[in-house]
Amino acid sequence: MRNNRKPVDKIQQLLQDGLAKDQTKIAYYRVVIEDPRMGFNNTIYRQYAADVFNTMINYILNDPVMYNRFRQDLIQDNRHYEEVVTTRPDTVRILKELGR
Repeated sequence: MRNNRKPVDKIQQLLQDGLAKDQTKIAYYRVVIEDPRMGFNNTIYRQYAADVFNTMINYILNDPVMYNRFRQDLIQDNRHYEEVVTTRPDTVRILKELGR
């Protein structure tokens, strides 16, 4: 799993470069990126969270290189998760019982 800590300077640069649709509300966008849970649970920040999410998804889906890199990262992270889950003793026992 990746480190969830986000570098502030990089976030600020992305927001200033256009990730924040409303440049006067950069502080709101920063809160959403730094604390996604607050962004989705707080009605004030929800719009800004949706803006950031939609913008990022659009960039990923419209750029083949970015899309493939994102897919590879997801696959790699998922492999690590599967390794952790399938090595737990209770999971191993259940898989043996299922014949897998």
